[in-house]
Amino acid sequence: MSADIVLMFIVYFGLLAFLTTLVVKLIMWSLGCLILVFIGYESIREGFKDVEIAEDEGKSNGMKGYFSGFLMAISNPLNIIFWIGIYGSVLTATLGKVGREQALLHSSAIFIGIALWDLTVATSVHFGRKFTGQRFMKWLSVVAGLTLIGFGIDFGDSAVRLLPVVFK
Repeated sequence: MSADIVLMFIVYFGLLAFLTTLVVKLIMWSLGCLILVFIGYESIREGFKDVEIAEDEGKSNGMKGYFSGFLMAISNPLNIIFWIGIYGSVLTATLGKVGREQALLHSSAIFIGIALWDLTVATSVHFGRKFTGQRFMKWLSVVAGLTLIGFGIDFGDSAVRLLPVVFK
């Protein structure tokens, strides 16, 4: 989440003026569409593979794990593209409707949602690994993938609707 907030602030503060141009909005919606459809497809594809749910193998160094995770997240191209493509798209749409301060409030809500999601997933994985089976994991991946593809199609629709405005 630390990497997420760093990337969020970079997009919000560093690229704010740049993100409001029509060409960049078109690129953001298009990138967001492609990323979400790809991740959705991968989720569905992975849903049909066997999943092994392992027990804890031991304790790890907390700070070492934190920094490893932070470095992986902050340098992960998909994470960077996510924040620029998805969050950037949402931010540009929000800025078109509300002011900068209101957009920051919306961004805070996104971050709170990420925190709740991470907490829910970590808790579910920790306590639920004993109760989940292959079939549940398969359908969870498929439903998540279809949902991501649906959002991707929505982003693509926004990009297509912006085409005549950009290229007039």
